[in-house]
Amino acid sequence: MKKVLFAILVLACVAGLSSCTKKCYCKATLNGEELAGKTVDNDSGKACSTYNYKATVLGQSVEYKCSPSL
Repeated sequence: MKKVLFAILVLACVAGLSSCTKKCYCKATLNGEELAGKTVDNDSGKACSTYNYKATVLGQSVEYKCSPSL
């Protein structure tokens, strides 16, 4: 029983720590071609995906996509 509780506690800690990463890798693409990529600090504690953005203007597709960085 102690092992099960310990395993649940460890999984909860890992999930909690990985959900609020301190750095995000963000890349900007134009029509599917990567223009720039950089690692940014995520001091706000929000999920990296909250910074994602996608728009199409005059037939040009622009996307800014962020994911957690190790």
